[in-house]
Amino acid sequence: MFSMLIQHGPVVEAHVGRFDPPPQLKLTFR
Repeated sequence: MFSMLIQHGPVVEAHVGRFDPPPQLKLTFR
């Protein structure tokens, strides 16, 4: 799960920190 987010870049990490990922990431989370 996290490995996929890391591939997207640090921008995703910021979203994860806010616990409010965009719709595309929501699919990855689920």
